[in-house]
Amino acid sequence: MHDIDYQRRTDRYMALLSRHENTLFWLCFRHTRFRHDNIIDLMQDVRERLWRHFDNLPATATPAEEKRWVWLHIRSVLRDDHRNRKMRIVPIDGLADLPDDDSTSSMFMLLDELLALLPPDERSLLQALCQGITPEELAAERHQSLHTVQNLISIARQHLRQINEQYNKD
Repeated sequence: MHDIDYQRRTDRYMALLSRHENTLFWLCFRHTRFRHDNIIDLMQDVRERLWRHFDNLPATATPAEEKRWVWLHIRSVLRDDHRNRKMRIVPIDGLADLPDDDSTSSMFMLLDELLALLPPDERSLLQALCQGITPEELAAERHQSLHTVQNLISIARQHLRQINEQYNKD
């Protein structure tokens, strides 16, 4: 009986993650300012926290209650990360900032549009990072020093931020 209950809990948890994975990714993406390694670490921290507190989520929770519960745990992990890193946190106090599951594809399209406005070299760097390629691997692939690649990534991120700010003004 215990194995059946554990399997049901696991199945319910995995369904919860699949419904909110895009929200989790985008909040971590914003918080880390496009740093792939940090995004993966934060997402794992959130998943662990959700699992630890999963029994507190009622099985009869409405989608809105479920979303709020997930949101609160994501926000707690991001605040803990902020305190640990002593960096400026991107404000995420309103549920209006959360992407709906329906809008996730439009967010990917927006990111693709913004990346398309970057010079090809900068775009390829950021796309490689989003695909999980490390700066060390990029340096070896490009036959450049790690320091040079890190500088190029920093410049590309800065340009992407500027393009995003301009896009938001328009």
